[in-house]
Amino acid sequence: MGFEKNMMMEYEERGYGSIDKSVCADCVGNYALKDFIINNGVTVECDYCGAENICIDAEDLVGEIINGIIFEYEEAVECMGYEDAEYVGADTWGTYDVLYDLGIEMELADNLFDDVLETVNDTIWCQRDPYNLAEGKEKAWMWKAFCKMVKEETRYVFFRIQPKHEFQDEASHTILDYIGQKATSFELVIDIPKGKRFVRGQIHNNTEMLSTGKRLGSPPFNKAKANRMSTEGISIFYGAEDEDTVIAEILDMKYSHITIANFTNLRPLKILDLTKIPSIRFPSLFDKDRREDRQALFFYRELCKDLMRPIETMENVEYIPAQIVAEYFRFLYEYKGQKIDGIKYSSAKKNDGICFAIFFNNEQCDITENNLYTCKNQELKVDESSIITKPI
Repeated sequence: MGFEKNMMMEYEERGYGSIDKSVCADCVGNYALKDFIINNGVTVECDYCGAENICIDAEDLVGEIINGIIFEYEEAVECMGYEDAEYVGADTWGTYDVLYDLGIEMELADNLFDDVLETVNDTIWCQRDPYNLAEGKEKAWMWKAFCKMVKEETRYVFFRIQPKHEFQDEASHTILDYIGQKATSFELVIDIPKGKRFVRGQIHNNTEMLSTGKRLGSPPFNKAKANRMSTEGISIFYGAEDEDTVIAEILDMKYSHITIANFTNLRPLKILDLTKIPSIRFPSLFDKDRREDRQALFFYRELCKDLMRPIETMENVEYIPAQIVAEYFRFLYEYKGQKIDGIKYSSAKKNDGICFAIFFNNEQCDITENNLYTCKNQELKVDESSIITKPI
């Protein structure tokens, strides 16, 4: 009797009972749970599919599932208020609801899922730290607050503005440092070798042949208009990977002609590649090595959508947050002790188009001696044989 009582106490404490079965990796679709079985199993007959395969005790698999659940959930009885026979102040879910919602992620064979459901203790769950926002939602809120501030309140001294609300621990502008930190942890900075082609275009109202890097490259400071990654008067180089993307990005029927040319970089570049974000596998809740990135990646995906969304008018203040993010990466951010040279991003005008905002001004797009004021060398070279002017 004492042994059985101890076992019952152990089951209650750990959150699940016993399953006297073996399960193989083929009965689990989730990559992290599959790896857990392969790394910890031995070759025996699987009780779920009947195959001779690497298996572990199903009870150990349930333990691993519980370890994943408690990374983002906790028992409501431990942390929530209780009033009038119900928990108050935050959403709660029963064990069935939690497991059912995670079922798509776990990808368990039907008979295995039934055993897991039957084995896990029936309890009431809530989000971990239920009275605070999850990291991804908290950072999304901070980003929205930052955008509102720089568009509607202050644009030049936001870095001195303190939190406005008593529930806000950090000033909104600290979201920039978070964005930079996660760019490093997600390894978004790529190396571009010397000699890569960047396609650039200009629209105009005459048939003049534009033939120099200085004329076709980044605009002079006095002609630099507000753009997605730069404000008026700030000269940087905008280019794309192909001609169709250039045309889609700059087409304006008020002009009669377009001139397109290829530029190449004269040294290797370090570029922040925002196009990598959609291809980063979203970490499984059961991936012990990467699940801490789940919330940050959720935020970063939403951030990239916001930064790259189409905006109809260049005079619109909607570009301001993206311009500030670009300046943060240009002047404050470092990747392993080095500054970066630009940003690679998805076109808002062409579905598969790739664009570049490279931090080189007009003087760096043509052969010139060091400018005594800016001390800038030539960084990009136009391929004169590629220059073509045609009617729109």
